[in-house]
Amino acid sequence: MADAERLRTEPLLDALRAKFPDVLVALDFDGPIAAIVDRPDDARPVDTAPRALRRLAERGVPVAIITGRDVETLLRLSGLSDLPGLTVLGVHGAQQWRGGELTQVPEPEGLAELRSVLPEVVEAVDPAAWVEDKGLSLVVHVRAARHPEQALVHLRPRLQAIAAQHELEVHDGKMVLEVRVPNFNKGTAMWTLLDRLEPGAALFAGDDVGDLPAFQALDEWSALTGRPSVRVAVGDLQALRSRADIQCADATAVMELLDVIGGTSSAAGSQRPGAEQAGT
Repeated sequence: MADAERLRTEPLLDALRAKFPDVLVALDFDGPIAAIVDRPDDARPVDTAPRALRRLAERGVPVAIITGRDVETLLRLSGLSDLPGLTVLGVHGAQQWRGGELTQVPEPEGLAELRSVLPEVVEAVDPAAWVEDKGLSLVVHVRAARHPEQALVHLRPRLQAIAAQHELEVHDGKMVLEVRVPNFNKGTAMWTLLDRLEPGAALFAGDDVGDLPAFQALDEWSALTGRPSVRVAVGDLQALRSRADIQCADATAVMELLDVIGGTSSAAGSQRPGAEQAGT
């Protein structure tokens, strides 16, 4: 890593280390903690994630996962339910889990009807596309479709029309369209954490366009409180990278970054391979 890049990034890390352990570490699951896979149920944390997250949690750092997945699935796939003090905001904050207790908003009446008709709508566009049921949201996956981008173009207006009839929202993601309860996104989820914890500093890492509202929430929070925050983009999505303070190649690089912030890495005090200042 070039010295110039280290010089630009180091003040960001210093700002977080100066507030340690009063630093909220919030992460999406897919991308920042687990590698992206074709089958969502195959996702698992990268090998270094449990250790890196546990080191932070045991030193008093509040660790949270903000995910589009439902909480039950997230805990099953991550194996992190025993992480000290862990908070999970599932389905973009419509579910909240902490200390073994789960709360969630009621399921909208229209979601049950949509659950029954959506598979037929999706199959008519491309039989290889499929619907994942997350309880409070329905996600249409087109990665396996013959022409994924075309499938999205055809499906988006149909889903929007159906969702609008039931006062639900349609959101884009990486090769997915998600129908979910309104007024919940990763920005509102981030604000839930910031308001409850009132940390001295905050970091969020994400990899998809659905993570942009969390970046925006950190911008607003830092402007309001004067406290430092860092936005980490994982992967190569330009829409996210252009808004990030630090860019990480993958989940392994994110864990290296967390080790540096926590002072548990031999690279502490210097830039690591795999992470770089945004815009470099």
